Parts: sequence; structure tokens; C-alpha cells
Amino acid sequence: MIEMPLDRGTKTPLYLQISLHLKRMIESGALENGSKLPSTRDLAFNLGVSRTTILQAYDQLDLEGLILQRGRSGAYVCFRKTEKEHPAEHCPDLLDMKTGLPSNDLIPCSVLSRLCREILLEKGEEVLGKSPLHGVPELRRTLVTHAVTRGIPARREEVLLTSGGREGLSLSMAALMETGVKNIWLDELTYPDAFSIARNQSLLLRKLPWDQEGMSSILRYLSSEDALYLVPSFQNPTGRTLPQELRQKILENSISRGYWIIEDDAYGELRYGAFSVPAMKAMKGSDRVIYLGSFSQALFPGLRLGYSLMPLSLWHMAHDLQTKRSGPVSSLVQYLVLEFIQRGYLRDSLDMARATIQSRMEALAEYLNEYLPDCSFQLPAGGIYLWIEIPGLDGDEAERLALARGVEVSSGNDFSWEGNKVQAVRLSVSTLGRSELGLAVKLLSQAWESYYN
Repeated sequence: MIEMPLDRGTKTPLYLQISLHLKRMIESGALENGSKLPSTRDLAFNLGVSRTTILQAYDQLDLEGLILQRGRSGAYVCFRKTEKEHPAEHCPDLLDMKTGLPSNDLIPCSVLSRLCREILLEKGEEVLGKSPLHGVPELRRTLVTHAVTRGIPARREEVLLTSGGREGLSLSMAALMETGVKNIWLDELTYPDAFSIARNQSLLLRKLPWDQEGMSSILRYLSSEDALYLVPSFQNPTGRTLPQELRQKILENSISRGYWIIEDDAYGELRYGAFSVPAMKAMKGSDRVIYLGSFSQALFPGLRLGYSLMPLSLWHMAHDLQTKRSGPVSSLVQYLVLEFIQRGYLRDSLDMARATIQSRMEALAEYLNEYLPDCSFQLPAGGIYLWIEIPGLDGDEAERLALARGVEVSSGNDFSWEGNKVQAVRLSVSTLGRSELGLAVKLLSQAWESYYN
């Protein structure tokens, strides 16, 4: 039951008074995202108005993006206007093709639970005490061994443990500023946290062409005041992969011109294409590459553990900044990941994740070809994202229409650091199974059908 003051003597229609009162309750947080509103019949009886009045009020709230009406299931609070500020809050029964969070079958919960119990029993005082300032030495050595799977000849002294890849990126940019870097070069469409972190660090953002000719022309003018931020393997959001020839040219010029490269390899281990895609850090001439690795994307995002590989001069700067800002990573998390890797669970989990994600990505492509033949996309060779271009439909509008049908997608506009309008959306396959992906794409075709008929 929801009580609300209604002025029946005013010219303001009752349905509008009801919708405005509910709007204030939703925007204040009194009615939380996902909470179910009273049925139209019950609320009409409680307020002494007609059911049509309540239907009009709910329709107005739905139009403003404050609730989601799910037929007989009822109406639910779904504050879409603040969703980008609170991405963890979801409306009920939505099909998630947005967040990139792994589905339950991809998270090795039972193994992690057992390992956590064993670690607490064996090393309780050690792991719950003060975390080592430089990180658990055994984990740093193990990560060097793990880097070999990406072809990287790393050293233990180069390993910096971070609370997820985002902290690694922030510390890398801050350390580069200490060396005199002023400009950060990014793809036109890229990981949003990269340009938000760069702006917070007061770095100047510069557009990096994707094509080889445009890239080559830019590289000739870079200097030690410049750094490149790249997601060369299965890029977020487009899923594209930087050709090896262009990678080599970027590396060669970094040595001669003195600029730095931040290689974000968050999705590099999720390769399921036919050909090997080595990390740039594994290639000749990678002395000026800062490598960012993470296990969060496909396996256990909640643990928040990432690692960076960087030259010692930058390592000391980044470590000093980390000590002042956040301190070391939790010892329990470090030992948990250490045991997970050493016992072979990471290898097995990644193998399973690759096979599952490949199957879902191929299924998604089939569904898109069937239900949305007017949209265009390129099947990636790895990663969890697929970029789909929607001619004539702005990304924000496509996202809004999809949400009204019960599907969460990411507007292409979110990835443009220049604020451009992008007629595309990013789809994730990490959360939904094959059958759910089919339903989601069918709903997307219904959401966007007016633009193609």
C-alpha cells in the first residue's frame, strides 16, 4: 500500500499528481530499483480513483524512463536515467547484454570457496594480518610464469599487484605524468574508464587513427611527452584486433621517438580464433610498454586483482603512488589467486570460458543474421563483446528502445570520448546462455523494427 496526498480541487489531473509523487519517491531512492509497484487495481482502490487513472500514471512514468511495465507481471521501478551512475542496479527479469559480468557457470565458485577455507585454516593469521607492501612474493613469481602463456619474458621485479585493472591503469597514467607525459592517445571509441581516468589526471586526450596509414602518419610526430593507450587484442568495445604488422611499427617508433605504450590486455587470454594473437609486450622492442593484465573479466570480477608489468623506473613511481592512495592488495585475495593458479585451476577455467564464450558468440552471430539482417557486425576472434552498427538509429535511442523490451545493451555513444553520436551498440555474451541470447536478439529486432520497416 502506498499513501499519497491528492488535491481533487486543483486543475492538475489526478493521474499526473500520482505520477509526480511516485517520481519523487523513485528519484529520492525511497522506491529502489527493482521494487514492484502496487497493481493498478489495488492502488486505484487504495486511493479512491479509477483504474484508468492509475494506468495513465504508470504510462507516464514508463515514458519518462522511471518504471518498466512487464504485462501481467506488473510494474517495476527501473530508474534508467541514473543507470549509468549505478550500473550494478538492475531491473527484474532484464536480459543483460551490457555489463560484461560472467554468468554463474563461468565463475569457479566451489573451487574458490574450498581454497579460501584451506587458506584460512593453514595461514589464517598471515593472510588476515597486514598485507605485504610489495605483494606476496610467491604470487609475483607465479604471475611471471603465467605471463609466459602470453609469450611475455617478464621479471618478478616488474610485477605490480593492483586492485583490478582499473587501478593499474590509473597508476600507470599517474606514473607516466611523473616522467613528463602530457598527451594520451586513444582510439576514437574505447574503454570509457580510460578517458575518464586520463581526464582526472589532467592528461590531454588525442585521437589515434585505427588504420595503418593514419597511425603511421601520427607516430612520426610523437615524443616522450606522449603515450598510447591501446586494447590491441579484442578491443573494447569494437572487438577488433590490431594487426601484428601495425603493432611492430608502433613498437619500433616507440624506441626511436621515446613515447610510451599502455597495453590493456584484459581480454587477451580469451582468444578463440584460429590464429595466435601475442601480446605487444611479448614482441621485440617492447621496452616502453606497460602491460595490464587481469583475471576479473571472465572469471571472478569480485576479487578485484590485477597486475601490471612495467620497467623498474616506472614501477617505483607507480608503487609509491599506490602506497599513498590505496595501499597493498588484500593478502587473502593474493593467496587465493596464487593457489588457484598453482593448482592448475586457472588454466582449466580459462579453457572452459573460451569454449563457452566462443559458442555463445557464434550463436549470437547466427541470431543477428536471422533477426537483424540490416545491421552489420564483424565476428571477433576473442573477448566477450560484439559491436553492431545500426544504420539510422542513434545508440542512446537504441539502448532506450531495447530496455523498454527488457534487454540491456550499451549505447555506442558511451565509448566516444569526444561525445560523438554513434549509430551502434555493444553487446556482451558473458552473462546469457545460447537460448537467452536468441530471445534477447528477437526482442531487439522488435524494439528496432520501426527503423527498418
